[in-house]
Amino acid sequence: MDRLEKKFTPKPYWKNYALLRGVVLCSSYLFNVLSAATAAALVFFTLRALLGSDIVAGAITGAALIALELVKRETGQRFFHDLLQFRKMSPGLAGVVVLMMGLSTTASFFGSKRAVTEFTPPPATVRADTLTAPLLAQVTAADAQIKAAAQMKKKGVVTASAQRTIERLSRQKETALGEVARIQARTDNKNDNAETKHELSTKLNANGFAAITLTSELLLLLCLWYLQFYDYRSFVEYCERGTTMPPDHNAPPIPATTRQNATTQSPPTNGATQNGNGVLNARADVLSATQQSPNFALLPNQRTCEHCAAAYTYGHARQKFCSEKCRIESWQIKNGKEIRHRINVKS
Repeated sequence: MDRLEKKFTPKPYWKNYALLRGVVLCSSYLFNVLSAATAAALVFFTLRALLGSDIVAGAITGAALIALELVKRETGQRFFHDLLQFRKMSPGLAGVVVLMMGLSTTASFFGSKRAVTEFTPPPATVRADTLTAPLLAQVTAADAQIKAAAQMKKKGVVTASAQRTIERLSRQKETALGEVARIQARTDNKNDNAETKHELSTKLNANGFAAITLTSELLLLLCLWYLQFYDYRSFVEYCERGTTMPPDHNAPPIPATTRQNATTQSPPTNGATQNGNGVLNARADVLSATQQSPNFALLPNQRTCEHCAAAYTYGHARQKFCSEKCRIESWQIKNGKEIRHRINVKS
């Protein structure tokens, strides 16, 4: 039961998904390294062809790609941070993010293809010399024998036996040369097929690796978004649980009667309508007393509600109330009127 209680007890978001955040963080750096490595192939080989120096090309490539990955990571995190917290998107920042991701994705896509092409070993070819060497030796021996037989003459004429020997050796020579030609043709055909298959397989591998790098760029964006979402979700949950004050704070709680009096107008004693100034003054006193507490502390993106004096996380710069209910009640108090067709709003 202790194990089950520990297993099914609700945990805060930051604790429940801490391991997932660690995996996503490590994966994001892995995707950064993969992106930089594949883009390096394109940049390095291009600079080496232009500058003619491996050292200079390598130094420029390393510095440029490290700067690109850092800028891409920082701008992406800032973009998702603003989008989650303020629900708004800066056009300038969005343009920088798109530009950085476009440069990185393009360089990685074509660099992965270049890397596969450069580092793939050439196909294994068959050499015809080893197969035709014995036959060529026979041809050479036949030529020597033909030359010797041609010198066997009688009265200046080649003898009949020598003539028959020359004819027999000539036929053997022609047969050997024909076999050499056939072996050479078969070898050339095999080498051509091997080169065609190698070119096709290299192209497929290059396209596959390029697709992997493209996927890794998209996964990097997803990782950057989740890292910001994890921090934002953990922070919002922390604020919603009322832990914005230290655990040992001694600030007096706001009395329930004060809140009730602040939202309910007392009936007029002289027949005149009440304008709500007394309620506003009471709320101002509560807000002042709360803020003067020595342990009262607001986070950088928090404010106190102008109606109920509660701390809340604001979504935009002009937000003054913690909820729609407080905004409506404040308007009714200031104007001494009640909104007739009120909609259901969450407190």
